[in-house]
Amino acid sequence: MGVFNGKEWKIFFTFWIVYSAFSMYITWNENTRLDLTLAVVEEGRFSIDSYYKNTGDRSFFKGHYYTDKMPGMSFIDIPVYVAFKFFFGTPELHYHLYNVGVTDSWLLFVLLSIIFTSALFGSLSVVLVYKISDYFTNKELHRNLIVIVYGFGTLIFVYSRFFYDHVTSAFFAFLCFYLIFKMKYDKNSRDYSFLAGLAGGLAVLVSIPSIFLVFGCFIMLILFKSIRRTALFLLGFVLVMLILMFYNNSAFGHPLHMGYDYPDPQVVSMYPDECRSPKTFEDKIHCEALEKKNGDICNQLSGVGIDKCLFFIAEYTKNNSFCQSINDSDWKAYCDSIIVFDPDICDDIKNESMRTRCVGSSQKSSSYFLGARIKNLLYFFKPDRLNVMMRLLVFPYRGLFFYYPILIFSIIGLFFMYKSYKVETLLIVLFFLSFLLLNARIFAWWGGFCFGPRHLTALMPFLMIPLLFSFKKIKMNYIIPFIVISLFFNLLSVQYPEEAGLGKSVDNFIPFGNPLFEHYLPSLLKYGPRSTLLEQALNFQFKPFVNVALLLLIIYFIWRKK
Repeated sequence: MGVFNGKEWKIFFTFWIVYSAFSMYITWNENTRLDLTLAVVEEGRFSIDSYYKNTGDRSFFKGHYYTDKMPGMSFIDIPVYVAFKFFFGTPELHYHLYNVGVTDSWLLFVLLSIIFTSALFGSLSVVLVYKISDYFTNKELHRNLIVIVYGFGTLIFVYSRFFYDHVTSAFFAFLCFYLIFKMKYDKNSRDYSFLAGLAGGLAVLVSIPSIFLVFGCFIMLILFKSIRRTALFLLGFVLVMLILMFYNNSAFGHPLHMGYDYPDPQVVSMYPDECRSPKTFEDKIHCEALEKKNGDICNQLSGVGIDKCLFFIAEYTKNNSFCQSINDSDWKAYCDSIIVFDPDICDDIKNESMRTRCVGSSQKSSSYFLGARIKNLLYFFKPDRLNVMMRLLVFPYRGLFFYYPILIFSIIGLFFMYKSYKVETLLIVLFFLSFLLLNARIFAWWGGFCFGPRHLTALMPFLMIPLLFSFKKIKMNYIIPFIVISLFFNLLSVQYPEEAGLGKSVDNFIPFGNPLFEHYLPSLLKYGPRSTLLEQALNFQFKPFVNVALLLLIIYFIWRKK
C-alpha cells in the first residue's frame, strides 16, 4: 500500500491548491530567509552581505550580515531556487528596506517558494491529521470535519500561505509525533525511530521553539523502554543538529550561537527597549543621543554618566568612534570588546564585576548563553507577562480563542481524552503551556504584521486530537456554530494584515482593538477574497470572488466520482 490512499491524495491536492492560490507576501520575514537561500546558491556562503538591504530581520557579526532566523526554511528552499533559476533565470533583486520597487521576478520566486514549502507542508500536515484521526474515531464524519476545521479553520490555513517557518516546523514536529504514536498503537508498525528523529531535527532546524514538541515526542519514545529505538531516534536527530551546529559555527564562531543573539544594531537602534518609554533623565539623554547619533548630547550628564551614555550609543550602533571618546579606561575597554567581539580586551578591565560582564558580552560563551536563555524563559513571572497570556488567549486583538472559538472544545476534549490516552494528553497540555509561556515572554508577542497569534501555529495539529473527543462526547448541534464562526473568521485572513501593535502597553486589560471587525471584514466586503501574491506575480487582478469560483471548480473535478 502506498503512503497515501486515494482520498488522502485528494485531501492533499485540495489544500495545496487552495493554500497556493491565496499566498501572501509581507516583506522582512520572508526576505531574510530567501536572502540566505540566494547567498548559499549564488555565492556559496552563509553571510547575506549582498542582499541584506531588503530586510530588517538580520544579524550583524564581525562585519558581516546574516539572517536572524533559523536556517531551515532557507535550506529547504534551495532546490526551489535552483529550479527557478534554471527556468526563469536569476530574479531581479530589490534593495529597499520597506518593500519599495519589488520586481515581478522576485514576486514569482516568493510565490513558488511558498507553493513548494509552506503550502506543500501545510497540505501534508492536513493529511497527517486525517491519518491520525483514524486511531481516535471510527466515524468518517468526524474525520472529515476535523480535516475541514484544521485545514480551513485554524492558523494552519493562514501560515501555509506565507513563507514563514511556523507551518513547516509544525509539520515535521507532528510527523515526529505521528510516527512514534503509530509505533505505540499499531502492532504491525515498522520501526520509525530514525525517521522520527530526522523529522524532529528538521522541526528544530526550521524553528527553535519546536524543541519543546520534539522533547515531548522523545519522552513518548523513552516509555517504550527500548535502547535501540532511543538510539536510532537520537541518531536521526543529531544528524540534523550537526547541520545546524555547522551553520552556527561558520556564521557566528560557535555551534551554539545563533542569529537571534546578534541583532543588527542599525535596526535594533530604531527600537531599543530603554527608549520605548524612558523613565529617568539619564534614559532620555541616552535615547536622544542614540536617535541623533551625537555623542555631544551625552555631555548633559556628568562624570561616569557621560561614559555610560557613549557606551550605550556604541553598543547599539557598533561604531567604535564613540568608544574612543570614553574617558574611564574600564568602560573604554568594555566598549572596544563588544564592538570587535574580542574577550581578550576585557583583561584590561580592573573592576572584576565589569570584567566578568565584558567577557560574557563579547565572547558570549556557552554558559553565558545558557544562563541568559534560562533567565528569558523565566521572564513570564513578571506581572505584565500574565496579562500578555490573557491577551493571547481571549482578547479581540489576536486572541486564540477569540479568533478560533472551536479550539475551546479542544481544551474540553483533553478531559475526555485523559482516560484512555494519559501520556498523550499530558504532552499536549505541556506543549500548549510551553508555547503560551514562550510567546508571552517575547517582547513583540503580537507577532508583527500578521493574522492571529502566529507563534502558536505549531500547536494546531496537536489540538485536533482532543477536539475529536469533543466530537464524540458532545452533541454536534452545540459544536457546529463554533466551527462556522472559526471558518468565517479565518476566511478574513486572505486580506492584507492590519498594522502591528508596536509599543502597546500590556500592564492592564484594556483592549487594543478588534482587527477582525475593524479591518478584515470591511476589507473583505470591499475586495472579496484576495489572491494577493498570485495577482502581483502575474500582474493580473481577479474580479471579486472569481478566484473562489475557479478554485471551487478545480476542487469539484478533484472530488467528483468517476
